[in-house]
Amino acid sequence: MGIECRNVGANFCSSVCINVLRHPGWGRAQETYGEDPHHVGIMGAARPRGLAKHVMACVKHLAANSIERARFYVDVQMTNAPCARSICRISKCA
Repeated sequence: MGIECRNVGANFCSSVCINVLRHPGWGRAQETYGEDPHHVGIMGAARPRGLAKHVMACVKHLAANSIERARFYVDVQMTNAPCARSICRISKCA
């Protein structure tokens, strides 16, 4: 993918989605690696490493970004327990 980006003149790729899928109706469900935080973390860490050999790469949709219709005005609040089960596990893989 990094080579393909370079071939079209790009030097940056932000295609890595590391949000854990929580609802199939999420508008970006096809961009994530699934609902297992460990799997999402492993794949989400590997992709930017591979891309970074050719272009700058970063991850997107980090946490609690699962509401498509209300994304501009929703206030997502999460207690520590769900955060520890998903987001923290993902970041440990990176």
